Amino acid sequence: MNKKDLLVVFNIFGHHANENQQINSYKDSLHGIFKQINNAPQFSFRVVISACLVSDRCVDELKKKFGEDISIFRYVDRYTCQVASNKTILKSIEYFDEEYEGYLYFSSGIFFAPDSEEINDSFVISEHHVKTPVRTRIGNPKIFSNIVEKLKTEKYGIIQLQVNEDHGYHFLGFGPHDWATEINFQEDYIIPPGNHANFHIAAIHKSLKEFYRKPISDVHGFCGMESTLSYCCAALRKQYVLMGDSVVIHKQKFDNDYSSPGRILNVSRVQIVGSKGREPCSNLMWGREKSDIAQDPEAQESGMGYYPGAIANNVPDWNGTILIHKKDKYEENFLATDPAMKNAVKRLFFSNEEEIHYDYIYCRIY
Repeated sequence: MNKKDLLVVFNIFGHHANENQQINSYKDSLHGIFKQINNAPQFSFRVVISACLVSDRCVDELKKKFGEDISIFRYVDRYTCQVASNKTILKSIEYFDEEYEGYLYFSSGIFFAPDSEEINDSFVISEHHVKTPVRTRIGNPKIFSNIVEKLKTEKYGIIQLQVNEDHGYHFLGFGPHDWATEINFQEDYIIPPGNHANFHIAAIHKSLKEFYRKPISDVHGFCGMESTLSYCCAALRKQYVLMGDSVVIHKQKFDNDYSSPGRILNVSRVQIVGSKGREPCSNLMWGREKSDIAQDPEAQESGMGYYPGAIANNVPDWNGTILIHKKDKYEENFLATDPAMKNAVKRLFFSNEEEIHYDYIYCRIY
């Protein structure tokens, strides 16, 4: 099997009412991806597009523009981004006979700012449109280089990038406000158990795929997956890091029909595979229940958490506090000490083959 350093998985979704804007946005994102790749000639990359319910025109125009530099994995059924990304990663390994040091989950609506050497006063904007001043650089031309270098240390399970909008930094461990002064965004921040930022662009080390059978937790629909990330890493004795000097531009909810009905033409009555007809934000996939996580003996004993609330200095959201992790089950560097935690994480945060068999998910490759 051949080896490459990073598989870039660009996730796109739906047939937008304004398809010209949709396709041009995707082209802009891809131009930014290839600029980052060109700035990292010492490393090897492959770029794939995980395309769910997109139009023929979208596929044709992207292939016409980028040719053999991209491969499009097209899904005709409606899957969550997590499931489609996982399938695209697993299928890429098989199809290209390649393994990668890691996989970059790249949401639509992500763009790279023009290259800059300046650290400036700027603003980041929450999902509730609250502006917070921070001092950082926007426009690092070496983001991909830095990702690969970190993956190769094998210290990190998930390397999350910073975004200028819809960041979720109030869940980073300093409460709703103090993160802005406590975190130096030019430097790496190791995220403690129970904390997270919003998952828009992140690199996942291959070790997560090797143990959990798939790289990304896939038991959530639209909401909640982030609460699993720190435990997915800690259980495998990997760190979860918000990478310093990595701000990218994020346009909120670009491919999201849930928050903007009518924006996407072909999905309003299409059920998400695995949702079992339940609302896909407040409910888990595959008919699972959050209470089962809270009551799981192995999870409790090993110190795993899930929406842990105040112990992680989080203000509980509408999910409330579900399972409080045990701080004495982690080392000072946030690595789990109980080997059983990884088994609990695998059972509770990842699907099994009775729920969805990834080998049987159909996609067409262009």
